[in-house]
Amino acid sequence: DTTESPFSLDDDLVKESFRSRYSFTHPSWQLIRKTPYAYTYDDHDMAGNNTDGSLLYLQGAQKMLSAYNKFFPHYSLPDIQKGMWQKFSYGNVEVFLTDNRSQRDPNLLAFKTANDSIYFSPDSTHSILGDEQMEWLLDELKNSKADWKFISSGTAFNPGMRSVIELAVLLQKDPRYQEIPTLYGMFNIKDIAFELSDKWAGFPKDVLRLLKAIDENKITNVIFLSGDTHTSGVDNGKNSMIPEMMAGPLDIKNMGFVSLMERFGVFVFNSGGHTSNLPESEFGNAYGRVTVFNADSVLLEAVSENGNVLGKTTVKNGYLPQTIAATVAPSILNFDSVAVGTSKLSVFILLNTGTDDLMINHIESSNPNFLVPIIPDSSIRIKPGDKEIFLVYYVPHLVPNQGTYDDCYISIASNVNDGLSPVYCKAVPFTPNSVDEKNNISSFALFQNYPNPFNPSTVISWQLAVGTFVTLKIFDVLGNEIATLINEEQQAGNHSFNFDATNKRQLTTNSLPSGVYFYQLRAGSFVQTKKFILMK
Repeated sequence: DTTESPFSLDDDLVKESFRSRYSFTHPSWQLIRKTPYAYTYDDHDMAGNNTDGSLLYLQGAQKMLSAYNKFFPHYSLPDIQKGMWQKFSYGNVEVFLTDNRSQRDPNLLAFKTANDSIYFSPDSTHSILGDEQMEWLLDELKNSKADWKFISSGTAFNPGMRSVIELAVLLQKDPRYQEIPTLYGMFNIKDIAFELSDKWAGFPKDVLRLLKAIDENKITNVIFLSGDTHTSGVDNGKNSMIPEMMAGPLDIKNMGFVSLMERFGVFVFNSGGHTSNLPESEFGNAYGRVTVFNADSVLLEAVSENGNVLGKTTVKNGYLPQTIAATVAPSILNFDSVAVGTSKLSVFILLNTGTDDLMINHIESSNPNFLVPIIPDSSIRIKPGDKEIFLVYYVPHLVPNQGTYDDCYISIASNVNDGLSPVYCKAVPFTPNSVDEKNNISSFALFQNYPNPFNPSTVISWQLAVGTFVTLKIFDVLGNEIATLINEEQQAGNHSFNFDATNKRQLTTNSLPSGVYFYQLRAGSFVQTKKFILMK
């Protein structure tokens, strides 16, 4: 995944290009010499980023297929003009190398546009493998006698990632998400939706077709091995349905894809990897490791270049995906500051990732200030592959102390066997300022941030007795200034700021490691400092 359109129309140049990139001193050459390997290609090997089947008949793409057939070791292929899916056996394991580029429909066909907005609405024919390759895969799985059946895919399978697409569509007009800082630079929220549509999550009909075939034919012990995201993620099957190891980057910059999803409150790789709670030193190169313990079990591990296991899960013999499953996203709703007597709206999504109907029997908030308007004593049915959007209103009635926070858990009763994760909500209520109320604030104050410790964002609140020039700054333990958050004239009253430790536009440095920091408010002659903790 380090080149684009690397295959010349001249066979000799193909060989020369390969040898120049993988010289005898290149680390990959040492790996190739010592390790048996089987591989399939992905987008950059075929033509360019997020390549699809519409490019298959370009001369360069055909040459790529021809060069692969001529010069690289492989197993029995279909008609080479169609693609390069194949399979092989190793002991009690059978591996199916899929080609999810040559026959895929263009990703953007999954979206409709209207009034300068996008909508995720793939039709029933939108396919990542194409009918011929999908039939091949399903037939091979049904007829396999192997204890373990690995599906190798260039792109990630985890259908829970579709919730990020749906969230991105919902938030596309929100000014807070027009610029999203990532390890690869700034992204627009629509860019996130388009990028996720390149994975299996962008092809829900193919996902459902594969899962139904596994369930109806009781095909046990299917495991996904994937990549493409330049980051590691491991899931035991609760979110990915089929246990999956999304292998990290061995020789390319880490994209931080899993931690980016978790910043949005989407946690769909439950067994580790490059998650948001890792120390920064581990966001480097990595690889996937698979250990087969005969017919008993399979261990999937994501391993860093430092040799540390970032995530792992064990798949026991007899595994079948659950037929009733769902993804809740986001699992955290932050309402920030809300004035008493007003309300603020947020939403969460329930996405049916199973093959049977999902029944929502009851939704309950632990705090009456957080309201989920649904019809009492009624069930909600969500068909396989469908979603339901739930509204959450925060309506604060009383603020005992300025700067304190309000929170709750929203529990969801359903027919999912092991239950659904609750949605955590938090807000900072405050008394709105009128002329009299401003006059009633007789002192300056800086309040303790919430949450604390935090990762990656927290709310800092303060009150001003009179209008004055205000600065709010962040310092490290050595007294170095990290960020200037406020530098302006402000009126008397209550104020707050949502500090995001991953937002490079707020920082004087590229990123903040875990540790103790201080925030300081200066308002005229008033100066106050408080401590807070960033815990990644």
